[in-house]
Amino acid sequence: MVSKITFFFGITAFLLLNLGCDDKNAGKLGGDHIVPYVPIGNAVITIGGGGEAPWVNGTRYFTHSNTGNPLGYKGNGVVIYTPDGDHFTCFDATCTACSSLTSHFTSADLEGLIATCPVCKTQYELYSGQPTKTEQKIYPLRPYSVSKSGNRLIITN
Repeated sequence: MVSKITFFFGITAFLLLNLGCDDKNAGKLGGDHIVPYVPIGNAVITIGGGGEAPWVNGTRYFTHSNTGNPLGYKGNGVVIYTPDGDHFTCFDATCTACSSLTSHFTSADLEGLIATCPVCKTQYELYSGQPTKTEQKIYPLRPYSVSKSGNRLIITN
């Protein structure tokens, strides 16, 4: 009987040590993000107004907030998509497939719901930030929270 209890506790300890949550897998996909954390604060971007057409089912690229502060990793900017003008998704414009993290999207690289890296040609779907049409394991784009208040978008992280 003692050997069964010892065996049970031995297996339990082994499983807890090897299957527990820790940072040993942080370097793989699903761990820490490849694009470093950049504090955004409460960046405000004004949209609409001034006779501008409503922003519906479209994507836009922004490099600075209303106060002139750069947005995104190394000031690469952010890409914001809205399907209806009320709900928004926001991602860092830095390509996660380029190892140097120096490549980023601009307005010229946006087509509908897709952003294409000008260097490696990796495409990202801007509703989820996931890479498309690739067999490689590539990190998704770094997301930022975005909310709408009147004609302003507030980006936070």
